[in-house]
Amino acid sequence: MDTLNNLVPYSTGTCATNMDLNSDIITVHPENILPMVDGEIIDHMEEYQVEVLDANGKRNIVKTNTSITLKAKWLCRDPNRMTPPNIRRGAKVMLYRKANTDMYYWEPWTNTDNHQKLETVIQGYSNTQNENEKPSTENTWTQGVSTHEKKVNFVHTTKSDGEKWSYDVNLDAKEGVYNIMDDVGNLIKLDSKNSIIRLQTAEGAYIEINKRNITISCDNLSTNAETSISEQTQNITTQASSGIQSTSPTHQHNGNYQIAGGLSSSPGSGGSGITMTGSMNVIGTITTTGDQIAGGISQINHTHDGVHGPTGKPKP
Repeated sequence: MDTLNNLVPYSTGTCATNMDLNSDIITVHPENILPMVDGEIIDHMEEYQVEVLDANGKRNIVKTNTSITLKAKWLCRDPNRMTPPNIRRGAKVMLYRKANTDMYYWEPWTNTDNHQKLETVIQGYSNTQNENEKPSTENTWTQGVSTHEKKVNFVHTTKSDGEKWSYDVNLDAKEGVYNIMDDVGNLIKLDSKNSIIRLQTAEGAYIEINKRNITISCDNLSTNAETSISEQTQNITTQASSGIQSTSPTHQHNGNYQIAGGLSSSPGSGGSGITMTGSMNVIGTITTTGDQIAGGISQINHTHDGVHGPTGKPKP
């Protein structure tokens, strides 16, 4: 502040009103200047009557209004603090006067007597190397806490010094929402009210835990488990429009297998053919392009005893 060298201590004071949240000016009673005040300090005008004599010697009563308080502007000694302390009525302050003017400044003197209640504090840090550039929201990193609004801004960054991205980390304690986000759309969100945790990319892929439900949306999903993957549930539903492919030395399934559609097998690196243990019931026609062996007897190449009449059993 360019007036610091012209400021002189003026008086201790008592704040007469709760300071407006959007202002740094308070109404204060200067105790050392107007000490003879009884009762509670409030902002008001008092009327005084004075008896004077006019030029003809006639007595006249002159009424005048005066105040036991004055207006003072916050004296900021912290270059990073952007908001004044939230002074309330009854709090003690130190007053300074600018030379012989009617301009007064205040700073906290004590924080006793339980006068500090809800607060809003914002800190700012310059993020520009331009000597001619004044501080603004475009070139300042900020942190803030507001118990008035129930919000915490852990950090807000800008791109004024060549950064490619800006970031915000904030908490809305009233709504129960915590966010970590950048300026391109990547997001981490905790919603306590609705029991939701969401991770989302700028391209739209996301993982969302909603109470006891988990949803994953992406283009490609890869799982790399070195030892094993275990699943335990009542039902598994898979919809693959192009197909399902798996590679394994063996595939073991316990329980009945129902297939709605065709079943085909072709030779692979692990061999070919199907081996079954147990009975097989087929409702319909079996068509093969090769021989069938039943009980060691070829269906195509077996022979019979006898030439005419009923034949005997097939011979191997």
